[in-house]
Amino acid sequence: MAQPGLHAICTRTGAFDLAPRLAYSQINAPAEETSMAKRQWMAGICAVALIASCDARDERIPFDGVFFNAKARKVEKQNDVFTVTVKKVSQSLDGAREAGRHEGTDYCIRNFGTSKIIWGVGPDTPPAELQITDDTITFDGRCPQT
Repeated sequence: MAQPGLHAICTRTGAFDLAPRLAYSQINAPAEETSMAKRQWMAGICAVALIASCDARDERIPFDGVFFNAKARKVEKQNDVFTVTVKKVSQSLDGAREAGRHEGTDYCIRNFGTSKIIWGVGPDTPPAELQITDDTITFDGRCPQT
């Protein structure tokens, strides 16, 4: 799941309104309050930096102990027909096959609400019939529409 953008977080938390108030309080406040305002300001900046550093890598799944770059794409204007490419197959053929299966299943669930797939060349295809070019395996499948 994607993280909300920084603008959305700052708007929702009111962080955009915080900076002018802190600047005003520093001008008209005693030294102790100014120090507290600086600490609050720095805490806010640290929190924003922490949130911004989160990305989708936290959601990656290893297959056979390896992280694969797998992508599913629709074929032309047919949303139900797709291809899956998995790079760096030489690291683990079995892992690459499962990464491709996972990516295809995710594609069908996101687009059609089903995990069923009719594979042309897929993860269960015999190794001699797999399409491997430049260390990348390509599967093709279709999400059956109910």
